[in-house]
Amino acid sequence: MKIARVLNTNAVITKDDQGNEIVLLGPGLGFKHRPGDLVEEDKVEKVFHLENKEHQNQFQELLNNIPEAYIFTAENIINKATEEYGLRLGESIHISLADHIKHAVDNQRDGLIIRNTILKEIIRSYKKEYAVGLYGVSEVNKVFGVSLAEDEAGFIAMHFVSSEYTNGDVNTKKIIQVVSSINELVTKELGLTPDETVLEYQRYVVHLNYLAERIVTKKPPEDQKKGNSILLTFSQEYPREYKCAMDVKEYIHKEFGYTVGNDEILFLLVHLISVSNL
Repeated sequence: MKIARVLNTNAVITKDDQGNEIVLLGPGLGFKHRPGDLVEEDKVEKVFHLENKEHQNQFQELLNNIPEAYIFTAENIINKATEEYGLRLGESIHISLADHIKHAVDNQRDGLIIRNTILKEIIRSYKKEYAVGLYGVSEVNKVFGVSLAEDEAGFIAMHFVSSEYTNGDVNTKKIIQVVSSINELVTKELGLTPDETVLEYQRYVVHLNYLAERIVTKKPPEDQKKGNSILLTFSQEYPREYKCAMDVKEYIHKEFGYTVGNDEILFLLVHLISVSNL
């Protein structure tokens, strides 16, 4: 491979077999090199192949503005998320997470503490992502000699939640708030004190997250006529849970201007029946 551009002492751009630009990181990769020189492949520690041109430009700008240690730490956390927890992520996470870690470390060193007001909802709704966040905090503290608090694990988790959604404009905080408000309505109306470690409850929370994403992104509901007959049967057999599901539907329409389809209500009702019997 030949160097197309030298970004800095430790980063160069080359091209793959299809002519697409890729960024290579490694100690001394760009030192005393010029375009056209051969890449010292034994020094390559990380390869970035970003398909989105805007992401390519943002990543190159990031390399010019922050030390590579933040990028390598972010990549370590991302690898943990994909390999151990199976998260499927968008490529923007390679930019946003490194940038976030840099700011988090700077804030901690400056004595600025930012509390995560929705930490409990994050822990409840996004267990895998929060576990990655805890790992991330541990790694950042170790690498940079800081003492980031548990709040930061929640902030890191939110970056992974955002990256998992295919729509890059999804407001993660809004989704979590929608989930929290619906769950509060349900637990009060059904008088629930659920064990959050129980599989049925976790399935219910996952469903709420998908519903919240549809609300926030304004995805059109399914055919309103589907599921009518089954809903009628459930309304007779499980009147309390049915009323709760319909109250959720009314609440969503009133608060968010979104009409939930009957199929969605049916799925919610099934989960409500499960958690109310725990």
